[in-house]
Amino acid sequence: MNAQNEQFFTDQDDREAVLSVQAGDTQAFSLLVERYTPALHALALRMLGDRETASEAVQEIFFKAYRHLSTFEPQRRFYPWLYTIAVNHVRTEVRKTRFRERFHHRSADPDYTLSFIPSRHAAPEESLLRREADREISAALGTVPPRQREVFVLRYVSGLSVRDVSEIVKLPENTVKTYARRAREKLAHALSSVI
Repeated sequence: MNAQNEQFFTDQDDREAVLSVQAGDTQAFSLLVERYTPALHALALRMLGDRETASEAVQEIFFKAYRHLSTFEPQRRFYPWLYTIAVNHVRTEVRKTRFRERFHHRSADPDYTLSFIPSRHAAPEESLLRREADREISAALGTVPPRQREVFVLRYVSGLSVRDVSEIVKLPENTVKTYARRAREKLAHALSSVI
């Protein structure tokens, strides 16, 4: 979870919500949905590249999490558990998409951007330049192999620690570091060709 979200939600906040759901307060799950929807949508969008598919994926991720919440052990941290569900679901969606696209090439969603957040204070020219830069970054990120892209997005875009990424993707920490480094190198190489 990135530092901005950590300011507002702690592991204890998550634990209390989970315990409430496990005790029968199904409304408490809506707190978790509200808390994690932006981060999960960003993850799904960056990995899948399509807003509608990402939104559907987030709904399915929460459905799976709710269905399995009774097995969650409250002494564990919730967000790595939820991110593990998310990553596994997104992997499945990526495989389905690759199978469908094996014979049909599709261009990237023109509305998809890596990190563009419109600013009320940005001049129109600045907003346009930022949006174009984000499209270039998104296209470059699409050239990174899926497992490396997954690690890169979790580590640098979602802001998770190496330890958390390791736990989520079930890879040793040194492998996470290697994948992140390779993804950065491939991204830098892809971006250098457009600059």
